[in-house]
Amino acid sequence: MRIIRVHGDAGRYEHHVIGGNFRLDPLQASVLNVKLPHLPAWHQGRRANAAAYQRLFGASGLLAAGKVRLPAAVYREAAETAGNPEYHIYNQFVIRVDDRDGVIRFLQQEGVGAAIYYPVPLHRQQCMAGLGYEDVSLPETEKAAAETLALPIYPELTEEMLAQVVGRIAAYFGC
Repeated sequence: MRIIRVHGDAGRYEHHVIGGNFRLDPLQASVLNVKLPHLPAWHQGRRANAAAYQRLFGASGLLAAGKVRLPAAVYREAAETAGNPEYHIYNQFVIRVDDRDGVIRFLQQEGVGAAIYYPVPLHRQQCMAGLGYEDVSLPETEKAAAETLALPIYPELTEEMLAQVVGRIAAYFGC
């Protein structure tokens, strides 16, 4: 039952069964009641940080050189056209880079936080073994699992901190 309540996770990124996230208790609900009013400001902070990343990466030359690919806010234009600023909250700011493992090692050595989420594609997880995908190649899924890297995006980041993250990535690629 413990494995099922944590998405079937038997160890870091090792899923043996399909599960869910069933862990809210009364204390957590009370904390959420206090935090919920702050969500709009936090979301706006993340959007502002994403815009800063886009600007900083653009100025760094990394985008033009094809070294970094940024996430697309696919619903932004439609939301803004409809007068709705709530298009994307950037829970993570996930970029794509070649040599992702080298980049994250370098960032860690430089003291820059970054994370790799979902390093093993879903169809390669043990919990999916009985579905017949063992011999199936899903090249875009596998490519995403090998290239994606999540950068710090929390609302309290300063422009200086964001510039440091981009600067360290630029240093890795010699830009």
